[in-house]
Amino acid sequence: MPRKRQPGRPNSQVALRLAEAERRKVAATRDLAEAREGYRALFELAPDAYLVTDPSGRIVEANRAAQEMLSVSGRLLSGRSITSLVVQDLREAFSRRLEKLSGTEGVLETESCFETPRRTLDVSMSIAPIRKRGALTGFRWIVRDITARKQTERELRTLTFELERRVAERTHELEEERARLHAIVEHMPAGLLITDAEGEATFMNSQAQELLAGLRMTDDPRFPRRFPAIRLDGEPYPEGDRPSTRALLRGETTTAERLYFERDDGTRVLFEVSAAPIRDSIGRIIAAALTIQDVSGLERQEQSEREFVANAAHELRTPIAAVLSAVEVLQAGAKENTEDRDLFLGHIEREANRLARLAHTLLVLARAQAGHAGIKVELVELRPLLQDVADTIETQDAVEVAVECASDLRIWSDRDLLEQALTSLANNAVAYTSAGRVTLAASQADSTIALEVRDTGSGIEPEDRERVFERFYRSNRATHEGFGLGLAIVQQAAEALAAEIELDSDRGTGTTIRLRLSGKLRA
Repeated sequence: MPRKRQPGRPNSQVALRLAEAERRKVAATRDLAEAREGYRALFELAPDAYLVTDPSGRIVEANRAAQEMLSVSGRLLSGRSITSLVVQDLREAFSRRLEKLSGTEGVLETESCFETPRRTLDVSMSIAPIRKRGALTGFRWIVRDITARKQTERELRTLTFELERRVAERTHELEEERARLHAIVEHMPAGLLITDAEGEATFMNSQAQELLAGLRMTDDPRFPRRFPAIRLDGEPYPEGDRPSTRALLRGETTTAERLYFERDDGTRVLFEVSAAPIRDSIGRIIAAALTIQDVSGLERQEQSEREFVANAAHELRTPIAAVLSAVEVLQAGAKENTEDRDLFLGHIEREANRLARLAHTLLVLARAQAGHAGIKVELVELRPLLQDVADTIETQDAVEVAVECASDLRIWSDRDLLEQALTSLANNAVAYTSAGRVTLAASQADSTIALEVRDTGSGIEPEDRERVFERFYRSNRATHEGFGLGLAIVQQAAEALAAEIELDSDRGTGTTIRLRLSGKLRA
């Protein structure tokens, strides 16, 4: 049987348990006090600003860092709404956000702006709810001063905006500059070509593309996609001496060097080429720039001018030589004989008149070549003009000169040029008509006036028709004295008057040369 406990005497084991429980309670109380003291120390000495608020946002606690940051003592902060720290403009939005914190789980990160007695602060806040047994009892706030960061961000935004503005301005300037450069390159009166260091074209403006289109390329595999060049003397141009090659390999600059190139149809074109090397920042040749101009027309003009001078000198030399010979004979004694003197004076007079005619013809030709600069526009009565020309023509008895023109036909033009052109045509027609008729005619069709000179002479040989308008050209069948300038004058006058020339000729049936002019007509 169990031992019966005696009343009034505590069991020693129970006493021990009670003593142990009391000891633990004392130890727990001490530990809790130490923990609270540690938390208080951490709370007070933490480098970040800590705030504790109730659920409505009223400050319950503020550590030392918070007091220093906000420049307000803990006593003044206690019981103050955290919303009152926010700058006026942001309080309404902050209050609405604070009302929504009661349903927050975890930590909420947000930013705002506080107004302190000393200054305005940009702050970031980490907000965590405090709950006991599931009920919200308040919030813990970690507040950090981010004023310096925000100021840096604002400055960066300002700098970024300024940089973007300057980039946009510079981009606009570059686009305008690029557009101007493109317009200059595309409209420059020469072809522009850029090659790489290997000589391959990397850029061509439209003028260069037009000039190079249709040129025959080399079939040499060592130099693919090259255009074989020919010297002015007709010899092939060595590959190593081409302007582009010299620019790339030796850094030479070439100016206005002339080369012939062949087209696919076998004809030749004369180009004037300039080339220069393009170097990088350290002086290495990385490309070459070439300008190309088609000077075929200029070369023909220069050749024509050279031939003109040579032919003019030749034509002048003959009458001058005749005059000088006659003068020498007279000085040698022929002047003492009346018949000889008259004979040689007649030679001198005839050759002097020939010189005068040649000088007049050359002046007329020069005036016609001046184009519109020499045009003097007036209302020209065509029938009187044709009649004046007909009256000045010297003919043989077997040749009749007739005029066919309505009496009221008129045109606005240069009368002197028209008269010179018609006179040249008429004289030429009479010279090749031994018998028959030369007709000077004018007619109107719509807004076009046709002036023509018809003859019933021997006609023009087919091989001569392509050259009859060349200066100093004379057919082998020519039997009259002349300089070969009459039809050249007609062509120059037609160009100055913007007229078209038409030639119809059959051997044995005569020739018709027609000038078609358009202008302001009046009936």
